Amino acid sequence: MQLLSSTSSTITLAFLLLAASGPALAEGNPEAGKVVFNQCLACHTIDAGGPNHSVGPNLHGIFGKPAASNRSDFDYSSDLRAAGLVWDDATLDAWIRNPAAVLPNTRMEFLGLPKKDQREDLLAYMKTVLR
Repeated sequence: MQLLSSTSSTITLAFLLLAASGPALAEGNPEAGKVVFNQCLACHTIDAGGPNHSVGPNLHGIFGKPAASNRSDFDYSSDLRAAGLVWDDATLDAWIRNPAAVLPNTRMEFLGLPKKDQREDLLAYMKTVLR
């Protein structure tokens, strides 16, 4: 088994601790999440087969996929490619809460959503449109 670099190991360990530190997500309100998602549209598109935004990748179909693998036509950072993240509920919740805490050198300039209910709503909405 190949060991991850110390940077990747540190990032992965920090993420696992972050994800395990909170209770499981409750079911959110997709309609309220649609309003929250308007913040994401500044940098991301969501239509199946749609183009990437000039700043961020199209997010359609990210659930269950490794980070930086959803779109071959987007220039993901090498840090995101090497992070070993999979976009599931726990990973997305931690990422949306504070992207820089999950991946310190992320290019994503979004500061995060500290309110758990907003993240729950956002994830509920994302599940309705991004699968």
